[in-house]
Amino acid sequence: MTGVPEARTTTGGRATAAAGPTVVGVLADPGAPAELAHRLAEELPALLAAQQDGDRGWDVRVEVLRLPPQSPGHRRLLDAVGPRMREGEWALTVCLTDSPLRGGAAPLAGELLGAEGVVVVSVPAFGGVALHRRIRGVVAELVTAAGRDPEERADRRTSALVGPFRRVVPDEEPENLHVLASRGRLRLLAGMVRDNRPWRLVPSLSGALAAALATGAYVVVTSSIWQLADMLGPVKLVIAMVFAVAAMVAWLILDHHLWERPSGTLDREEVRLYNASTVITLTVGVGCLYAGLFVVIALTEHFLIAPGYFESNLGHPVGLGDYLTLAWFATSLALVAGALGSGFENEDDVRQAAYGFRERERREGPDGEDGSDDRR
Repeated sequence: MTGVPEARTTTGGRATAAAGPTVVGVLADPGAPAELAHRLAEELPALLAAQQDGDRGWDVRVEVLRLPPQSPGHRRLLDAVGPRMREGEWALTVCLTDSPLRGGAAPLAGELLGAEGVVVVSVPAFGGVALHRRIRGVVAELVTAAGRDPEERADRRTSALVGPFRRVVPDEEPENLHVLASRGRLRLLAGMVRDNRPWRLVPSLSGALAAALATGAYVVVTSSIWQLADMLGPVKLVIAMVFAVAAMVAWLILDHHLWERPSGTLDREEVRLYNASTVITLTVGVGCLYAGLFVVIALTEHFLIAPGYFESNLGHPVGLGDYLTLAWFATSLALVAGALGSGFENEDDVRQAAYGFRERERREGPDGEDGSDDRR
């Protein structure tokens, strides 16, 4: 069995019954899956009690650790889960992972391994909206199905599923149950971007931000830049903005080696998915940086540049639109300079925005054999 790191344990949502509660362990990847797991611990007992017949209570316990990557038959995952089930005397185990799972043409949102009493849920398959509510429904559906025989699972008419998900009983594995996500590819990509949390990229770009602010300060006090900005129309200003954002994203990808290529552990479909999520994540993150720079530069120029002096340099009356035009152009110039400053960032901080890097870290692990380390 593969080794696993020491986990952090919390207990939530305890329920009691005369025969004692059924213990469900929840193992979650760090980050978004862990946050969702702790919320589930509070709400899942009541939901399971409503789904199940009888007065049995539920005790949900959460552990946070880096789950192993996919393997045939979930062998590596089961090797990691088995000791914890025995030590904690768990009746069932729910694994919340941020790895995409394969379910044929449609992404696999969740899977019940009936013989092992293990439920595997892929957080990215749920997209970027109503995440908690949908995951709670799928987990409740699969945990409840674990207590039923295969015929009852296939014929069951009521369901806890919320959103565009459907239940499938594999013909070759009738003891298992799959939950597939419709409109899956775009939803999966949105879920991967959300799991990357692009808004957290901005604090990691401190070097780029410093270079951009220095450039912006120079631009604001340079009258020739004022005149150039005044001559540019909206179309050219948009082109300058798109170029600046694209240059920053391209520089981050190239400088920090974020572009994935097919290899022994990643096939072409995975590479396309990971690269798309990385580009979108960086674009959103750099867009947030651009918006912040725009606000800072606009406030600075409004404070420093007197309307009369501004008007004398442009040769026509000025208003708010002229100040915003200058701020817009100055922000684009500043962001291009910021791209050069991004080369001084901590590589690990920036690489966390790349799904492929985290998956490669999971697959290779610290010893090249296991991906179950607790780094994020």
